[in-house]
Amino acid sequence: MCSVSEYHVSSSHMSPATSQAIPAPAFTAALAAYDTLRAERLPTALIQGRRDFFGAHAYERADGPGTFHTHWGEHGRPETRTG
Repeated sequence: MCSVSEYHVSSSHMSPATSQAIPAPAFTAALAAYDTLRAERLPTALIQGRRDFFGAHAYERADGPGTFHTHWGEHGRPETRTG
C-alpha cells in the first residue's frame, strides 16, 4: 500500500477531463480529500464560523490566542473576545 506522499496527483491531471466535460466525480472527490490532507490549514475555520453564526459558539483565530464571537447581525460585525 502506498502512503499519501507517494501519490503525485494534481488538478492538472484532471484538466483534460474537466475541459472536455467528462464527469469524474470519484476521482475529483478523492483529489479534494487529498488536497485537504496536504493543506497547511484545514477547513475547520469554516466549520467554526458556521457554528458561531448559527449558535453563538466561540471560535479560535489563527493570528493569536483566545476565543472570539462575532456579532453577525450587527453593522460592521464586531467581535467579542470570550477567552
